[in-house]
Amino acid sequence: MAKSSSAGNKPKNQENGFLPIIEELLDKKQPYEDFNRFNGFKLDIHDDDKVKKIQGSLIGLAIGDALGASVEFRPHSYLQENKVTDMQEGGTWGLKAGQWTDDTSMALCLAASLIVKGCSDSYDQFERYKRWFKDGYMSSTGTCFDIG
Repeated sequence: MAKSSSAGNKPKNQENGFLPIIEELLDKKQPYEDFNRFNGFKLDIHDDDKVKKIQGSLIGLAIGDALGASVEFRPHSYLQENKVTDMQEGGTWGLKAGQWTDDTSMALCLAASLIVKGCSDSYDQFERYKRWFKDGYMSSTGTCFDIG
């Protein structure tokens, strides 16, 4: 994914900096392009209520993870003094506001594998984790910055 510093060149979902690539990760491109390639037909994600619920839960996961990313690994006393009320940059990994951690990346890899394979497939799942580790697949930053 190309990165741009000027607001005019940013994709529509990056204009306000909120969850910079969530739409791109959950739309027809990923993991649905894999599903289409392996099964030879087009999956209409807009007509399937189950897919919408799955997408909603993954988006909720990414939002919650992004909210907590700036305070990850902080002691309880820090959280009492610095309440999280909006997306913040920083934290252990120096993430931008709205970027999620490895927890969401790994969940998205698992979800993509389940969607493409239609069942649990350890080999496919670990191949996706390997793509994430090597190439930043399903990462909010384009790289794997933590594994855990």
